[in-house]
Amino acid sequence: MKKILVINGSGRKEGNAAGLASQAIESMKKAGTEAKLFNLGEMNIHPCVACNGCKTGTGGCVQKDELSSLIDDMLDCDGILLTSPIYFGRATAQVYIWVNRLYSLMSSAGSRCEKKESRKLGVILTFNSGPADVYAKEADYLAMGGVKMVAGITAHNILLAGGLSDKDAYKSHTEYLDKAKVLGEWLVQ
Repeated sequence: MKKILVINGSGRKEGNAAGLASQAIESMKKAGTEAKLFNLGEMNIHPCVACNGCKTGTGGCVQKDELSSLIDDMLDCDGILLTSPIYFGRATAQVYIWVNRLYSLMSSAGSRCEKKESRKLGVILTFNSGPADVYAKEADYLAMGGVKMVAGITAHNILLAGGLSDKDAYKSHTEYLDKAKVLGEWLVQ
C-alpha cells in the first residue's frame, strides 16, 4: 500500500488549505492509499538551531519534537502533499520550520531520503488576493528547491487557489475542489 504524507502548514486545522487537502485525501483513499496527516499548526515543533548535530554520528536532527516523526516518515513515503495558506507573500512559518529542518536529512554523500521513481510532491497554496505570479514563485521554491532534492522527489504538481478570504471559502469554488481531487489521484499514480 502506498503512503502519502499530508503536511498541512496552516494554523487552522479546518481552513481553506486543509479543506482542499481533504479533497485530495479522499481521492487517495479511494485508490487504496494511506494518507498520513500532519497538522503543523497543532504540533510541538522547533526551528533548526544550526547546531550541526545532524552531521555527527548516525545523522538525524538532535531535536526530538513532533517534527522528528514526520521527517522519519519521509524516508519511506511514496509522496508528499504540502498545503499552506499564503501569509504576507510566503507559506506559513510552520512550513519553513519543516523546510529548514530537512537539512538534517542531508549528508556529505547527499540525501538520506532515497530517490524513488514514483515519489511525487503536490503543493496546494491558498490565498485571498494579490499577485498570483509571486505566489507561483513561492510554490516553485517549495516544490523545486530543497524539498524536492532532499525528499527524493521525482515530479511535482502545484495548485494555486486564490480568492479564498473567509474560512470555508474553498467550498464555493468547484474548480479548486476538482483540481484538488485530481491532484490526489496524480499523487498515487
